[in-house]
Amino acid sequence: MKRTLKVYDRVFKENIVLLSYQRCSLAAMERELGLYDGALCRWRNAYALYGKESFRKNVSSKIMHDDRKALLHENKLKQTELQTEILRAAGTAISQGKAGIFRFMAANEGKYSIRLMSRVLDINRCTYRKSKSSYISEQQKIKTAMQKKITIIFYASQERYGKHRIAAALLHAGNQISVSTVGRYMRELGLYSEFKKKRLHRVSL
Repeated sequence: MKRTLKVYDRVFKENIVLLSYQRCSLAAMERELGLYDGALCRWRNAYALYGKESFRKNVSSKIMHDDRKALLHENKLKQTELQTEILRAAGTAISQGKAGIFRFMAANEGKYSIRLMSRVLDINRCTYRKSKSSYISEQQKIKTAMQKKITIIFYASQERYGKHRIAAALLHAGNQISVSTVGRYMRELGLYSEFKKKRLHRVSL
């Protein structure tokens, strides 16, 4: 059976809203008056925002329409600000071509959406994702090769070399790598020099 919706006039809504401020339970008042669930809360919110004008004929729909227009305008302004911010931040990356743009997008995924950056920087999202996967794979290969070199130097030194001496050996061989990166890779590989092991042993005692 199709439910018939009740229509309440402006005066009734206004009087009920004013009366509701003297009651503790809105739900109980709705049941007493046969109102739909949440009616009083909705009418009170509208009354708080727009006063008596809330319940005039055609005014409610106009207010909702105006609010929607204002919200859309606000969102549009925010999008424009974000687009300008992205273009300003990506200035150097743009001058480096697609490779630079891809690096910028990967570094800023937590700050901007991929969709927005792709649109602003005129990059196809599928192309970016493929490039990102390829870039990550290449970086992983470089990391694995470097970890292998670190392992070889470490055991060739009979486990005496720490991160500073291994980094120096790698630099001497023409590998550009920082001491901190060598240290991180050694921790990941579980490589600790004899000096480090002794120091850790003393601390544990």
